[in-house]
Amino acid sequence: MNIKQFTFSAHQSIQTLLDIPFKRTHTYELIATAFGYKSYASINSDSLFYIAVDSILPDIDAVTARCLTLGYLPSVTRIISSKLTNELVNNKIGLMNIHNLIKQLNGDDEYYDDIGNFKPEYQITQNLIDSVLISAERGSSLAHYALALIYEPEDDYDDILEPKISSYWYDQQKAGRELIGVQLEWANEYKQSITNTECREEDSKLSEHHLVSSAQLGNHQAIQDLANSIIEGEQLADPVKWLSLAAELGDIDSIRYLLEKGKVSSLLTSWKWVYLAQMLGTDLTRDDYYAFHDNGELYDDDIGGPMHVGGSPGISLTPLSQSDDSTAQSLAEELHSVIMQNT
Repeated sequence: MNIKQFTFSAHQSIQTLLDIPFKRTHTYELIATAFGYKSYASINSDSLFYIAVDSILPDIDAVTARCLTLGYLPSVTRIISSKLTNELVNNKIGLMNIHNLIKQLNGDDEYYDDIGNFKPEYQITQNLIDSVLISAERGSSLAHYALALIYEPEDDYDDILEPKISSYWYDQQKAGRELIGVQLEWANEYKQSITNTECREEDSKLSEHHLVSSAQLGNHQAIQDLANSIIEGEQLADPVKWLSLAAELGDIDSIRYLLEKGKVSSLLTSWKWVYLAQMLGTDLTRDDYYAFHDNGELYDDDIGGPMHVGGSPGISLTPLSQSDDSTAQSLAEELHSVIMQNT
């Protein structure tokens, strides 16, 4: 049930209890009030109605007060507010904030209590996903990004640590051999592993689809996530496009990758990226080496032990003419100005 269907049903239920006309538009306004909004119009595209797992208690006092301001008599007001809030509770109507959902999906610190237990604000159910899908279909970049996080397959460390299951008994079963006991268990276990792999692959495709859709709609985090995936070796369409967009957002790793991999269209553009990085506090023309321990932590002389060296050499570019150099700096300054405005 979506909010339009719920409102229609709730309005009819309330109207049957009254001897006077009750406007459907007032139903929308009172629903907004029940969730703490001054008007239905003030509920922006970043908030989505959904069917929650547990009933969410609406603010009946606020609904009652709003009924009075809409011109209903106190006797009528009591009927409207009681019936509407009961309908909201019985149908488990909730209102989610898409920004908070994304924070939760990203494991934001605010969703952990003092002893490290994860306390999610929203339970990820099919009803919630359906509401987010509707918003995505209407062109919400945030909804697409939330879906990308929802469908992103979790790392299955058990598959990495445990030995791979042999397909032998599964193949025997497919060939018509009747299995019993542990042989049947092994065949079924292998069959389940195939199903799990197929599900992860399907989820991965859905996650990539929504991440790309979000990036295409201009979501900065989606653009940076795509660029990071490319840098980490994932094969995606239009890699230079996403890396360049991330670079324009000030992502130093994307700038470095474009320059080191020769993915830049011209020398002038290369210098534009170098100047932008410098304006953001990183000089890519200087060597950037560091020492670290076996565990990856930066090397500490007081601890001692084996030392490893990581990092990268400075980027060397052919100097530009005075005119082109001025152009490159101006282009970098324009990008830097936009980045600073958005931070």
